[in-house]
Amino acid sequence: MIVRMWEARCLPETVDEVLPWVRSVAASALAAGATGAEVLRAEERLVLLTRWGAATAWVEPPELPATVVRAHAWAFEPA
Repeated sequence: MIVRMWEARCLPETVDEVLPWVRSVAASALAAGATGAEVLRAEERLVLLTRWGAATAWVEPPELPATVVRAHAWAFEPA
């Protein structure tokens, strides 16, 4: 199993504007074969966790909403 964690830091007070976009990214991951997806929030940050049965070529969209200050991703495997 692979878990991909993607985090976006938004401009203050814009998380609610970015949230629907992150949910659409989660839906595209599920359509691409992810076995699960979760969107989490904390202050000005949104995190998307996706679970995959094996390595995947799917990556998060490179074009971000203008209110996203920074975004980055990691892939995790069981230890």
